[in-house]
Amino acid sequence: MAAVTEPVVHIGENSPEHVAWRLMRLIADLERRSVKFGTGNAADRNYILDTYAECLEAAQGLRKHSNAPTNAATAPPTSGQSFGRFTPTPD
Repeated sequence: MAAVTEPVVHIGENSPEHVAWRLMRLIADLERRSVKFGTGNAADRNYILDTYAECLEAAQGLRKHSNAPTNAATAPPTSGQSFGRFTPTPD
């Protein structure tokens, strides 16, 4: 009888899931929402799940672009421009 093996899950610093988690925390900080239990402006379950899901889509390159207007302060980095530790690569 062949041994049944479980799928291998690699959790790394730059996995889409980890990037999504860090992005969600950044967004929560910018929106002044806390993801820590028992703190002031605590994020509720829906906020956390919806924000993480959107961040995961973005980290996987699946998020649809918003039609919201942008300005120089909020525009995404241009090709080759660094964004923190990450540098966007052209599709």
